[in-house]
Amino acid sequence: MSLVIPRVVFGAMAFAPRDRGLQIRTMHAAIDAGVTAIDTAPLYGLGSSEQIVGDAIADRRRRVQVWSKVGLRWDGDHGEVLVRTEGKTVRKDGRPESIRRDVEESLARLGIERLDLCQVHHHDRRVPIADTMGALIDLRREGKIDAIGVSNFDARAIREAATALGDVPLATHQGRYSLLHRELEGTLWPTLDALSVRFVAYSPLAQGLLAATGRRLEQQDWRRWLPAFHPLNRRRVDAACETLRAVAAEEGISVARTALAWALAQRSVAAVVVGGSRPEQIRDSALAPSTELGQGARRRIANAFATVRLLDEPPERRRDRLRRLSGRVVSGLARRVTGPRR
Repeated sequence: MSLVIPRVVFGAMAFAPRDRGLQIRTMHAAIDAGVTAIDTAPLYGLGSSEQIVGDAIADRRRRVQVWSKVGLRWDGDHGEVLVRTEGKTVRKDGRPESIRRDVEESLARLGIERLDLCQVHHHDRRVPIADTMGALIDLRREGKIDAIGVSNFDARAIREAATALGDVPLATHQGRYSLLHRELEGTLWPTLDALSVRFVAYSPLAQGLLAATGRRLEQQDWRRWLPAFHPLNRRRVDAACETLRAVAAEEGISVARTALAWALAQRSVAAVVVGGSRPEQIRDSALAPSTELGQGARRRIANAFATVRLLDEPPERRRDRLRRLSGRVVSGLARRVTGPRR
């Protein structure tokens, strides 16, 4: 079965159980708006995203592709540490037995029999790529997955993956790409084009930074702690977004749709993965493929962002310092109450 990639893919990364009803309604709105693929992963909510996606598609599986990922685990000690989240240490794990376990656990959470696209989330450099791909070929032969893709790989690893798959095509590479993150254009796209691997852009709105310009984030919004949302970085982005807002006003569309239309107009972008916390957001994003920006408008937008450089480690904010200090106080009090460990 050949993978048909829609121009807009619904991304379920930010899903959390507390918003389950709204998230299901948002996914239903996406499907009704013509979005025919949902992208999730075991890492997202440590399994809860896949469970919510499974509930949402239970009565409309035939209308939507399900994409998920493999190669990250938080219940073992193999592999390079990727991130620490929700009290868990997440490691890269491309061993064949781990790949099989990932797929089978994802299918159980999703309540489906086959993944339409299975992507290796990150390259585990401690395991030969041929071993990881071999496990995926076996799973494909068993009918548990269909197309095979990778994510966050460099050009050399992509070539190795394509070679290891042999007659089975490497369908996709999913990577970060937006007006603020264009480095893959020169480092990766030539390889993808040469191998006929389609590029799927995640974070095309830079986790909402390009869509909510000038808007204050709510106190509980997790993005407040990301370096990109530091006031110094936001001011740099907002200055460039004046052009983005101007073009959006001229076109009579939202700023978010303008940024998505710009990304979709780039030569190697097959699709963008777009999240949404409300139905109206994804309905607007679903219109991006039919929004044609003229060459002049695209050039104006690109030029506005060409000199934007985000600080990876901006100065610590007062609220960050207070948060860190309060954490130390709480830990100190806990030690006093519980006493020394024996």
